[in-house]
Amino acid sequence: VCQVKSMSELTHDIKQVCLEILSGGPFIFSAGQYASLTIDNLPARDYSMANLPEEPVIEFHIRHITDGITSTYVQHHLAEGDRVLVEGPYGSSWLRESEHTPIIALAGGSGLAPIKSIVEQALRKGMQQNIYLYFGMRDERDIYLESTFLNLKKRYPNLCFIPVLSEPSAKTTRRTGYLHEAVIED
Repeated sequence: VCQVKSMSELTHDIKQVCLEILSGGPFIFSAGQYASLTIDNLPARDYSMANLPEEPVIEFHIRHITDGITSTYVQHHLAEGDRVLVEGPYGSSWLRESEHTPIIALAGGSGLAPIKSIVEQALRKGMQQNIYLYFGMRDERDIYLESTFLNLKKRYPNLCFIPVLSEPSAKTTRRTGYLHEAVIED
């Protein structure tokens, strides 16, 4: 059982929701996994953790889906202090620390959450191989946490952060096209 500690807007349609564990903890997970959240008796929905496993607060990036019952509630009604039931962890996506080959991490939209967790965990563990983080989104207004990754890039020269816009609404100096094409080209 958790309660909302803080919320902030990451983009026009993605909210960062940080939860504090009230009972039943600790919540032990591997970077890259997800949990099932039940909010105010609404249908449970799965969201990936965006934080490092050892952090005391659980961070989620929740994108508002048109006509989505739970995501609409999060967007317009969820508030600090509200209770949230968290179940998990689930999923087989996690950092393979025994691997020494380059890490190629792909994320689109709020799918950045588990990738953020994996990349930060790899860097914190001192993994030396190159880490290529490709972040695909439609337009400038969909970019978030760019400063976080640029700051990490300054501290960790093995990190390469590559944002890719698929549908820019204005002329841009950023890389454009589809995410998979950017990876193939590199």
